[in-house]
Amino acid sequence: MNSDEFSKLIHKELSGLDREHIVRFAWRCALFALPFLGQKGNFLFWNKNYRLKHIYSIFYSLDMFYSTNITYGDAADDACLYGLFAASFNDDAAARVADATLGAYSSLISTTAETAADNATYAAAHAFDVFKGQKIIRIDIISLLLQSVHKIKKNENNKQVFSTTIYGPIWKNFQNALAAEGCAYWGRLYQKIFDDGLVVDLEAVETRLNVPKEFRDQGAATVANYLEELEEKGGKQLNEARIIILGDKGAGKTCLARRLRDPDAPMTLIEESTAGVNTSLWKLKKGNINIRIWDFAGHTVTHAVHQFFLSERCLYIIVYDGRTEERNRLEYWLNHMKNYGGDSRAFILVNKKDHHPVIIPVNSLKDRYPIEGVYTFSIGDDKDDLELFRDKVAEYIKNNPSWNKQKIPVNYFRVKSDLEALFKKGEKKCCNEHISRNEFDKIAEKHDVENSEQLLQNLHALGVSLWYKEMEEFNTLILNPEWISHGVYKIINWVNEEKQYTLTLSDFLKVFKDDKQRFPEEKHGFLFKLMKYCNYSGSLTSISGIRQCG
Repeated sequence: MNSDEFSKLIHKELSGLDREHIVRFAWRCALFALPFLGQKGNFLFWNKNYRLKHIYSIFYSLDMFYSTNITYGDAADDACLYGLFAASFNDDAAARVADATLGAYSSLISTTAETAADNATYAAAHAFDVFKGQKIIRIDIISLLLQSVHKIKKNENNKQVFSTTIYGPIWKNFQNALAAEGCAYWGRLYQKIFDDGLVVDLEAVETRLNVPKEFRDQGAATVANYLEELEEKGGKQLNEARIIILGDKGAGKTCLARRLRDPDAPMTLIEESTAGVNTSLWKLKKGNINIRIWDFAGHTVTHAVHQFFLSERCLYIIVYDGRTEERNRLEYWLNHMKNYGGDSRAFILVNKKDHHPVIIPVNSLKDRYPIEGVYTFSIGDDKDDLELFRDKVAEYIKNNPSWNKQKIPVNYFRVKSDLEALFKKGEKKCCNEHISRNEFDKIAEKHDVENSEQLLQNLHALGVSLWYKEMEEFNTLILNPEWISHGVYKIINWVNEEKQYTLTLSDFLKVFKDDKQRFPEEKHGFLFKLMKYCNYSGSLTSISGIRQCG
């Protein structure tokens, strides 16, 4: 039987099945093809720099197909990325595996059973081709796939008698290829899935799908290490979320930050304008969630450093007062979020300052940006609307899988707690605002964390502490983001007041002459490189004609 005849047979067998069952079949097709990815005992057809990401993209996609609680954003990117790279593979079998996975993904996002069947047939055809091309394998792939359809039709717990011995040496080569890339965890996982008759633990699938994105972005080995820590040490619900408030100076950001935590909090005074970024904690009793609120200064001179604090997995709230003549300010801040926030979403709050209606192009903005909702009321005067807005924000966070389903290893959680204990503002606001990387490693070692670099990246994304890999020579982990923003703000103010045309490291002695304890000389190099790294000089030049020299 050739591929065309096989495709017609499979499509006929799939007719009459509902979309859910067709997706299950497509998942099996991609799974059957999977071992051929490492049939030569390696993954050398991928560039070393991207190999682990590409390996992980197919594992993530396979889990996504099996999940009962699917969100498409990241998965769509991964599956499409995999499909795009399939065309450039030098290995025909790997390309077939990629095509089978992409076909399975296409069946998943199909809106009807008929289109799902078309895409599942595509996945089955590539699984058929990859088996057919291996003369060393003695198996009737047609019977195997037809048996899958019949099992699903009868709803026999979807269990299928299966043995990895059908792959001959290819299975061992697949396992060896994974082990060589630090991915033995995945080899064990798929061995178990096949041994269990292709029945998967849904709870385990959800755990794998909710690994923090910063770990997923590093690829299969990093995720494997994280999941092994979770299994060995036990997991704890993270219950941490992050809100970033952006907007122009005077729009009402600081007042909103206060009134999210306490709707009866006093309004801010003019002289209380944020000097960089202020952080605070909003504890949601329902769901026991800690929401870290970051309120950013609206002063133009501080915008360039925002990139060091904006990150993915946040909820962005953009406050707009509607009185700015430049109507593109909303887009300016939405682009900030889009450039640095990954797949984060935004709430837009139009803070009414008078009775004049504020008109913004809501539909046009929603077409171009990931906007969750648009609200118009006075933060100071409309308490009922404020309460409704608080409820909407809280509900969004409680129901978002980025926060409500994420577990971290217990030892990671203990490190986080130790860092928070080190940075605890007292009445005199005296605290550890930064520690050395060596000190952090000792804390991690105390709690038996094997890969402290991974943990650093996770804590950075959460806003618990900030670690810049690009500046690791300074051996500095920031526990208080305000230390950075206030330091940079002091530098900019000094430059403007002194009307300097150059900024050198030695100038920092003058900048911080009245604040030597908080900004000692040994930390000046860190701040100087930070400004250079984020191209702060460009922002300064636009204000006062300053150039930076090393």
